[in-house]
Formats: sequence, C-alpha cells, structure tokens
Amino acid sequence: MRTIPIPYYTGTLDLHVAEENLKAVVTAKMHHYKAEKGEEELVREALANPIGSPRLSELAKGKKRVTLVTSDHTRAVPSKITLPILLEEIRAGSPEAEITILIATGLHRATTPEEQRRMFGDAIVDNEKIAVNDAFKPEDFVHICTLPSGADFEVNRLAVECDLLVTEGFIEPHFFAGFSGGRKSILPGICSEVTVNENHSYKAIASPYSAAGVLEKNPIHEDMVAAARAVNVQFTFNVALDGEKKIIAAFCGDLVQSHEKGVEFIRSLSQCPSITGDIVITSNGGYPLDQNLYQSPKAVTPPLASASPCSSTRVPSGKTSRRLPPPRPAPGRTGLSSCAAPAPTAWGAPTLKSSSPWAPWRKSTSTSPRYPPRRPSRSSGAPKSTPAS
Repeated sequence: MRTIPIPYYTGTLDLHVAEENLKAVVTAKMHHYKAEKGEEELVREALANPIGSPRLSELAKGKKRVTLVTSDHTRAVPSKITLPILLEEIRAGSPEAEITILIATGLHRATTPEEQRRMFGDAIVDNEKIAVNDAFKPEDFVHICTLPSGADFEVNRLAVECDLLVTEGFIEPHFFAGFSGGRKSILPGICSEVTVNENHSYKAIASPYSAAGVLEKNPIHEDMVAAARAVNVQFTFNVALDGEKKIIAAFCGDLVQSHEKGVEFIRSLSQCPSITGDIVITSNGGYPLDQNLYQSPKAVTPPLASASPCSSTRVPSGKTSRRLPPPRPAPGRTGLSSCAAPAPTAWGAPTLKSSSPWAPWRKSTSTSPRYPPRRPSRSSGAPKSTPAS
C-alpha cells in the first residue's frame, strides 16, 4: 500500500493506493527545486538587478504619489517578505512619497483585515495606507481606452491618479491566460466588473490560443498587456514559488521583459510527462487556491502547449471511455462543444458552421450583470457569473 499526501487547505490528506493499482505519481520539478540563496536575499538581489529597467529606487525619485498593486487572499504571493522590501526600495528614492497599497481582487470578495494581517504582517497593516479594489463600485473606476479585442478598459482610479505605478505577484501556468503574474495585476486585478467579465468571458476562453503555456496570439494575454501599458506600469516584481510556497526565484523590472524571464524559468520546471489511467487524482496545491470550486479546474490543466495550441490530454476511463474535453478548433475550422457554441467575436473562431464570416476583432455584444456574483444554492445549478482568476 502506498500513502500519498495530497495538499488540502494548509495541510495534506493521505491517499492510500495499492501498489499494483498505482501507475505514477507526477509532480512538477519546481516543487523540488532548491534555491542557492534565501528568500529575502533573492528578493533583494532581483531588485538590485532589474531587467530592462532602472532600479525601483531610481524610478521613485521625485514621485509624490505611488500606487503599489499586490495580490489578494486567493493568491500565495509571499507579501510578508516582499512588500517591506519593495516599500523600502521606493522610499530610498522618495522618502516622502505617499504610498497606497492596492489589493487586486478582480471579481473576488474583499480581503478582510484579518487576512491582510496574515498576508502582509501587522507592521504594514498598522502603518501603511491600504485600499481594496471593489469591481462592483462604478464610481471607483475610470474608462481609459478600448483594448485590442474591442473590450472597454475600466481601471481603478488609484492606478491613474499616481506618479508611479508598481505591481507585485507570482508566476505560474494559467489555464487560459498562459501564465499568471506581471500584467495580470492590472487586468483582471484592479478592473471593473465590465472589463473583467469581458476578458474572462466564454468567448475569450474559446480562442484556441487561450491555453496554459500559450502567450503568443493569446487574446486574453494581449488585452492584459495592453491594459497594463495603457496605465503605464513602470515596474513589476514577480516571484516563483516551490510546492511549499517558498520563493525560489525573483524577476523584476520592465513589464514585459521581466515577465518573459520569469515565464522562461517557470516553463522549464513546470512541464511533466503525460500519464493516462482509469482514474486520475489531482490537486491545485491547497490553500489559498482551494477556497472555491472555480479554482479546481486548474488542477487538471493539460500539459503546457508548445507547437500546437490545440493539444489535449485524454484520459480513458474503462468502459465509459470518459475523457477530457477535445482540443478547441483552430480559427476557420469547426468543432463540437459540450457547451453552447459562442458567436463569432473578438476572442475566437465560431465552433459551429455559419454563413456569417468570422469577424476576428469585433467587440462582444455580451452584457455584464450590475451586481456582485452570488453563491449558488444547492439546487440552483451553476453560478450566475464567473469570478476572476
């Protein structure tokens, strides 16, 4: 009998499997990666050697109002380590700067004061100015522009009414944005519900390029980058984490260049061999990603796409022949879906035959509800709206 610890909440649950029934245990190499330096040393070394950008302390010189965007309670960003060092670096360049820490919630609920203390530490909560993004308060947002997809870009005004905009986060494979981190702090992090719902709509995800490990031609990623550039993110800081959510690498500097370096590192350690079997048990790593059911599909993300954005993993299940969803059709092709077929939009090709030509950059006509998403009752079926990821 083999005992396998499965991450669950902040601990693990033991899974017991007879050896003759166990085909393989697959974990990402990054979970076992050992950094040669400590977490704080990695952070300080990255800040001293930014990628494609001056040091943050240099950028901060002469700045009066600084907004520092950080992640919310659903992400494992080790802000208790990173935030004090980032604040120190900013104040080294501008000691009198008014700094606002803006928590990027997307469409998630507000981060509570107790969660802020756990994430940031008492010193930051007691002494720094902290604001929590609320996507459902239209008065908090300003319209900036139209994104490449045709979606309206509405962002928290704190990102606009500042002299220096800085973001922090962490990078990992993301099942439709390609990878997390970098530009994602802005969209969906601090955008209005209208913008987030458009970016995370089924039309956006229907694109064959909206997949784990895919950035090139990924319309979700392209809109995210355009949004971050539109509000002039001047410096971004991201870390890579192991299975215990410890910092194993850090990347900072230019929005795109530093993110690309981080993605290169993560990609090298995230790909695992494809294993098929009658039963596949996966975990998304436990807390904080297991706070809602919406995060659970991330645990069954197919292998990172490489040459083909339409690759898939199929898992036979005995006589029932159950399998993961088939690959999305490439633009100009047709295919079948277990969901309602999306209409031709900016985000992806139609999945059913139609006499109408595909308009690849036509703005979606979908509408967004003007109220926060509600937790469905046991009998109500699927949620009414999708939370940001």
